[in-house]
Amino acid sequence: MNNRERLLEVRRFFERYTDEANPKTLEDLLEYLSTIGDTSKLAKKSVKDDIQALNNSGFEVQDELEKNGLAKKYWHSARLFEIHELRMMVDAIVAAKFISEDVTEEIVEKLQMLTSIPEAKTLQSIIKTPKKKHGHIPYHIDRIQRAIHERKAISFQYTDVVGFDVTKRTFPLRRDGERYVVNPIDLHWNHEQYYLIGIDESIGEVRNYRVDRIVNSEIVEDGTIRPKHHLPDDYYQKSFNMYNGSDEQIVLSVDERVLPVIFDKLGEDVSVSEHGERFLIRFDAAVSDGFIYWLLSLGSQVEVVEPLTLRDHMKTTIEKMATTYENTSIHSSIE
Repeated sequence: MNNRERLLEVRRFFERYTDEANPKTLEDLLEYLSTIGDTSKLAKKSVKDDIQALNNSGFEVQDELEKNGLAKKYWHSARLFEIHELRMMVDAIVAAKFISEDVTEEIVEKLQMLTSIPEAKTLQSIIKTPKKKHGHIPYHIDRIQRAIHERKAISFQYTDVVGFDVTKRTFPLRRDGERYVVNPIDLHWNHEQYYLIGIDESIGEVRNYRVDRIVNSEIVEDGTIRPKHHLPDDYYQKSFNMYNGSDEQIVLSVDERVLPVIFDKLGEDVSVSEHGERFLIRFDAAVSDGFIYWLLSLGSQVEVVEPLTLRDHMKTTIEKMATTYENTSIHSSIE
């Protein structure tokens, strides 16, 4: 082991085996080096020079003063990420439903490499999230980002939400497998899912696509540079659960207890006025299934006042739900 190789191993030792809570002595370092090469003629001064060389290069190795006859201890500090920052990243990766089990494991292992082995053992998330065992979402995200940067279209197939095959446990492809060609504008994170937002070139309109439902994505290499598009500033505010829909002016009568939920969704600048014991909320939104599902989730604390077409639609939807539970239960037939 020559001097250059030894210096690299000294750096690796401090990087992987030490931290503020786990300092090591020169004897520990010499023992580590002896497992790699012959250290019988290696003097402590040479190792100390290596440590000084690392400090001079910007790789910080701290030491504590010798006291009570104990050997001086050393450790690597000033890492790129603090342990609490790594823990937040690990938790975020584990909590993300769209990241499959195998990709989650790979990313967490890479994050663990950014700290010492003792601290890496603490980076085990207690969060339990249902995930697919395998997935291709990271590859779709990479292609979409490249297409946005290079101003190219992205081509893919898209799975449906109806027609589930119980045996294969799969959904069929939309348009009988015909490929979508989309000029991508943005990738957006919403409700634990990634969405591709872009212009469907077959209809010339902006559409949202869940990335986890994209299959066989490819960058369109046709030599055409697509025009760069920008979404309206209020696009995400109007879009509920990333469903597309027609813009309408909405008036809701809401209970005071649900105001924090309204502000979380619409922002605190939304128009609010008192109306008896309730409040009137006015805003513009894309009326879609996603918007209706959101309203239903708020129950009787929210009432649609305008437009009347939406109010009537809500009434019909609620009546259908009530009818479902009024009918004879299927419970006895599945016991």
